[in-house]
Amino acid sequence: MSVSFELTSTASAKVRTDLLALPVFAGRVLGPGADALAPGITDFLVEAGFEGKAGEVLALPATDVVAKSVLLFGLGDRDKVTVDGIRVAASAIARRAATHTSFATTLLEAAPESLDRADVAQAIAEGVILGGYQFLRYKKDAKPSKLRKVTVIRAGRESLQWALERGRWSARPSPGPATS
Repeated sequence: MSVSFELTSTASAKVRTDLLALPVFAGRVLGPGADALAPGITDFLVEAGFEGKAGEVLALPATDVVAKSVLLFGLGDRDKVTVDGIRVAASAIARRAATHTSFATTLLEAAPESLDRADVAQAIAEGVILGGYQFLRYKKDAKPSKLRKVTVIRAGRESLQWALERGRWSARPSPGPATS
């Protein structure tokens, strides 16, 4: 899987992508980018039983956004989000995004200020690569991931592209043992 990563400061509702992945914290507290969602989304989350617990995901049709669909993912308690939690969330998004060619996320902005932004960006890239990994050699009906592009939405101007690339390279699968 060859995935490219890019940073943008474009509003989440205006990013051109197949899938828009937005965080929700415990207690149904909407994370960054939630302004792109339709009014009354919290009522829908209650009805759907989605609480924002770490690991929860909920797919929605896109309404007020440019994206084709929306994926909400739980991060758990806002004060307890870790770099590892970010990596796990990015991995879950990548698995769900396998049928899409691109996704955008505000996951970087959901990280607490106490976490280093470069570490978070790297964890996002690592999570995407690890979550999207597929070993399809012996599968008869193999359906490789279509994911090719990840857009990380961030509010700041700092360039973290190098951290995304570092994560992409550090998480890539090794070619395996050499054969002669």
